[in-house]
Amino acid sequence: MQHALAVREFAQTQPSNYAVRGVDRRTAGEFVSDVLLRSRASQAMVHRQIAALSSMWQRLIKRGFVADNPWQGQGSVANGSRQEPSKRADTADELVTLLTADPVAIMGQR
Repeated sequence: MQHALAVREFAQTQPSNYAVRGVDRRTAGEFVSDVLLRSRASQAMVHRQIAALSSMWQRLIKRGFVADNPWQGQGSVANGSRQEPSKRADTADELVTLLTADPVAIMGQR
């Protein structure tokens, strides 16, 4: 049911003669940005729809209809309601401290 809903919603945004081979990462990204994220659906719902489309494309790949999955990685788009703090790389001093630390002294005899 979720697959059919997601595919139908995507198909409604494309020309009637549009082939699945024509769906590229840009087309998928525009659908996510312009339709899914603007629909005010929850982030979980957006991710479910992207996952359903991705699953459909995985089947198309297996059957030889398309070469790649343009939906893969599209779900990492945040809808702006919550932003994760950015991660930073460890400094050289932090890595040295980590690699030279005695785990028994830190964690005990577990």
